[in-house]
Amino acid sequence: MKINLQRKIDIEIFKAIIDLGRNTARDDIISILMLSKENESHITAEAICNELLGGRPLSMGNLLIQRCMNLELFDEKFNLTELGNSSIESQQVFLPERGLYRIICTQDPLLPEKLLDIEPLAVDTLKSDIQSEKNNRNDKENQEKGKIEFLPDWILELEGKIVNLIGSSKDQIKVNKIEKKGEYQIEENMEQLKAQLVLEDNGAANFSVSDLFTEKLKPPSISFDEVWKNLLGSKASDWDESITPNKLRFRFEELTEKELNTFLKNIKFSNPSIPNYDNFEETLVKDIPIGPKSQEDANKWAKHHLLHAIESYSFHKTYIQLVKKIKLKLPEFNLNLPSEEELTLDLRNNFLKKQERMPAYYWFIQAPLDLNPGGRLVE
Repeated sequence: MKINLQRKIDIEIFKAIIDLGRNTARDDIISILMLSKENESHITAEAICNELLGGRPLSMGNLLIQRCMNLELFDEKFNLTELGNSSIESQQVFLPERGLYRIICTQDPLLPEKLLDIEPLAVDTLKSDIQSEKNNRNDKENQEKGKIEFLPDWILELEGKIVNLIGSSKDQIKVNKIEKKGEYQIEENMEQLKAQLVLEDNGAANFSVSDLFTEKLKPPSISFDEVWKNLLGSKASDWDESITPNKLRFRFEELTEKELNTFLKNIKFSNPSIPNYDNFEETLVKDIPIGPKSQEDANKWAKHHLLHAIESYSFHKTYIQLVKKIKLKLPEFNLNLPSEEELTLDLRNNFLKKQERMPAYYWFIQAPLDLNPGGRLVE
């Protein structure tokens, strides 16, 4: 069984001046980090000069250590930091850059990062825009679009975080500092971002985004069972987990002929909502295993299958085999199926009451009874 949840992701675009580090391969710096790792995560200028620089002056080693400290790879005691250790694992270093960037962001709880993509722009543009904004505070167009203002707190909270971008670069960056003032962007014909979360009852989960960006992401921490029971709402009490496969229990009268025959049902959820993850578009869950809600429903269900299984003349031995086969379909119930005589009498009474023609399966049971010397004739 599979739940497919989809929705549009609301995105916001800003211009902002940012100091960041972009993860880049730097073998020279990684070699220093690895040398310190071999020396109990501690580094000295002597070790660098002797092991990596062929005996050059200690001043060179000290300069390299200071460079690594500026990158937050060593602390003030020349010991590897957590960032230094992770750089050894990734074999990359966050090299600093500063500039004006167009940033695409979201507050959607489905996305693991609020910052989705970042694009460098001309550095002087925002400064000139700020000055222009000061000189033209009454300019209507400037007030409605591209207004210089304080960035929202949820953007500023990105400072100090390492972010995996899902845009065209797919870069990993470290946000060191964001200037408080920026520019909110309104872009016409901006392509939308759509999220799709697929959860399966075997525990598999897939999460991806498409359109504006196309990327497969780590699924949010939510299980199939949690989502399924939430979708069912008050019907969750009818989800029977005591048997395998689990079944959703229904009254006999609630089901269509196809559902009764296949023991499967499709259910459409018009406005699914998951706690902490908001609302999703209408979704259809297919092939839900179903079963009877009560003993009475089980008997009706079994009788329905019995009648549909009678496709030719059935003598007593054949009828008994059919009954056994039907009982295997609902092993969790002690089914009470009628004998041939009881079944034909019940059918005759029902169809005569409705003034309807007797169906073929009636004669497939009644005829052998008529022909059976020890059988009971139904007048």
